[in-house]
Amino acid sequence: MSSTLDTGRALLLPAAEVGEALKAIHEDQWFDRKSFRIAPRELANVMVGFANADGGTLVVGIHDGKIEGTDSSATHRNELMQAHIQDCQPPVPARSWLLACRCEDETTDHLLVVDIRPGDTVYANARDEVFLRIGDENRRLTYAQRQELLYDRGHGSY
Repeated sequence: MSSTLDTGRALLLPAAEVGEALKAIHEDQWFDRKSFRIAPRELANVMVGFANADGGTLVVGIHDGKIEGTDSSATHRNELMQAHIQDCQPPVPARSWLLACRCEDETTDHLLVVDIRPGDTVYANARDEVFLRIGDENRRLTYAQRQELLYDRGHGSY
């Protein structure tokens, strides 16, 4: 079964079950988990990679098989929610929402879910670096690979 179907099903589960279900999904071309401690610029790199590929879903608040949640810092969570605009050029087509979950210590918390749509242009981070999601990782593209992606998107000619 693909992670897209698994993710869609997991996101519909009750708070007591959603975290465990999301932990069990294999990270791949369309799904990734990140710790809440991730910096907004690092999260932007993943968003850029998804937008330059086929899109995907990011879940923030799960790390090393443990559900951390995101309620510990509303400020940091807000910065992560703005990363697709603040740290990407042009802004990555994404929407985010909070999903209730139960942490390892049985407290109620929230995961940050970010749905990234594939773009129709080439996206870069604030440092003008371009990434592409390939399998379960982001690859930084060379200048030649970036040009090839531009051609593939119809933004240039040989």
